Amino acid sequence: MESFKLSAFFWRFVAIGLIFVAITSYFVTIELIFVAITSYFVAIELIFVAIPKLTLLYIF
Repeated sequence: MESFKLSAFFWRFVAIGLIFVAITSYFVTIELIFVAITSYFVAIELIFVAIPKLTLLYIF
């Protein structure tokens, strides 16, 4: 009977841990999407700002 209580507690702990893992992976996915969007805008900024500046510096 004692081992049954222990296993029930253990599986409850495992379930709570899996829920926390699911929530954190969800937030990590959202964070990765935001990182991808910001890196996309940084790439656009590099294309339209940094590269013309570099070419102007290289020409003159």
